[in-house]
Amino acid sequence: MVTGALLVAFSVAVRRVVSVWTGRLLTVFGVALLLAGVFVSDPAPHTVRTGHGIVHDLVSVPIFLGALPAAAFVAARWRPTRAWSWYCRAVGVAIPVLFILSGGIGSATGVFQRLAIAVGWTWVAGLGLRALSAGRGVPEFSNDCRARQ
Repeated sequence: MVTGALLVAFSVAVRRVVSVWTGRLLTVFGVALLLAGVFVSDPAPHTVRTGHGIVHDLVSVPIFLGALPAAAFVAARWRPTRAWSWYCRAVGVAIPVLFILSGGIGSATGVFQRLAIAVGWTWVAGLGLRALSAGRGVPEFSNDCRARQ
């Protein structure tokens, strides 16, 4: 739940520095992480389904098939360089593909799920680093930094 709350806070900064839509989509991601933390998953193998496990699984669908890939596609247009645009597009395609594979290949479910998570979080970290370097050029952000020094 802490990760979800921190991601919601991060999305506010992204909304200011990157784009409104990227920030909104990351807010959806953060809120979904909060809900996924409240409704814990069922233990594997899923021999018995519980209500909280079903909610946990349902909350993951908009994260991996909607909000996170869409945020990557929207962010591809922000401060575009050829590498950044391609990276964002690749992440936007890879996350839903890996998520779908995690539900379709029984013996490797965990591997594809972890890959989708790793690709997504790596992109979020890269976006944060890129936004941090861009934030140095934002006047109100720069003034805040100078005031703290």
